[in-house]
Amino acid sequence: MAKPNCLSILLISLFVSGLLSCNTEYEEPVFNNVISDYYPVKLNSEWIYQSDSIIYSQGGKQKDTLRSFIREIITDTLRDATGNLIYKTDRYIRKNGSDDWHRINAWTVYINNSSVVRTEENIPLVKLVSPLKEGTRFRSNVNFDDNIKSEVGGEFIAVYSGWRPVVESVSTDISYRNQTLSAIKIKVADVESIIDLRKVNEYYVKGIGLVRKEMTIMDTDGNNPDNPWDVKVKKGFIHTLQLIEYK
Repeated sequence: MAKPNCLSILLISLFVSGLLSCNTEYEEPVFNNVISDYYPVKLNSEWIYQSDSIIYSQGGKQKDTLRSFIREIITDTLRDATGNLIYKTDRYIRKNGSDDWHRINAWTVYINNSSVVRTEENIPLVKLVSPLKEGTRFRSNVNFDDNIKSEVGGEFIAVYSGWRPVVESVSTDISYRNQTLSAIKIKVADVESIIDLRKVNEYYVKGIGLVRKEMTIMDTDGNNPDNPWDVKVKKGFIHTLQLIEYK
């Protein structure tokens, strides 16, 4: 179904990176911080994810379910205006394993001694910070207003509202290719009110990067507050991204 497929792309790719100048020579940086172990970046690295989404719209009357696959490849390095080394990630989508990959956009990421910042369609999200220890809190929205609204299912929703990440665990079991690996769990958001729900978790494995992401973003009108969210939701989505291949 073409329309939900486009919406799913919005869910997993909410904004394009800004203009950056090309760096003709690739320089392998030296990182002294453990955060780089959990967000490895080098040319030609590739991740393939299974993406599953449920999108609620039209006052909760419309419910679309979609599965697709996302491929990310680091293809180039760039320099921004301040000289930071930026890694360009080309992103592709297909509905199933027999389809051809179709390029959808490009994201970027840079790492310094204190943080990992990934720009997802002009939204510079802080993904990890140092030190990576339980209880470390940080702001994912240090470079933007978290009340900014994104279009999902024809509705506008403040996806990032209330995001206040914390390192919940430095040793959480996570499944990848029939293995159980130890991951760092970032509880990106966990807020609920009478009118909205924001729950987001990310799991990073050393030497691989992001292995799983879980998002529940829902808004309602405040009526029937005792009803479960899947009944009272007026707009929003549930989205899961699971790594199925890395090389």
